[in-house]
Amino acid sequence: MSDVLCKEYHYFKRPMILQMTLKYSNIYFREILIFTLVISVIGYFDYIYEDMTIDVLYLFCLCAVAWILNLAESIICIVEIMVAKVISDYCSHIKIGSTVYDWDAFRLFIMCIVILIITRKVRNMGSPPINDGGSSSDTDQTGHL
Repeated sequence: MSDVLCKEYHYFKRPMILQMTLKYSNIYFREILIFTLVISVIGYFDYIYEDMTIDVLYLFCLCAVAWILNLAESIICIVEIMVAKVISDYCSHIKIGSTVYDWDAFRLFIMCIVILIITRKVRNMGSPPINDGGSSSDTDQTGHL
């Protein structure tokens, strides 16, 4: 089998980056596309209603992503939230370089991180403990209740 042409399938061999993404396919591209569209719509509403703060909608979206998907997708969601917020504020002619805006963006970033951590912790609290085959959790090391 050649590196350039697979004789069995008669097509060019996939590039290495595609092989890596197919090998590590625990990132869900369809779900990323869905929450990217949701964050874009929320960013558009943030642009339209510039006087009202719509940060809560961003946080609801982050909670849903952190609850349903992996940590990697949640971090991607935080990055998309920050990009959508900055673009929305830039289009609304809010002065982005001001100290107040920088603190507001930093506050939103910290809120996203805290919401992510809390949501992941609460989600993992419901999972059953791992039984390593040792003693029962009801007894201590001496075997007494």
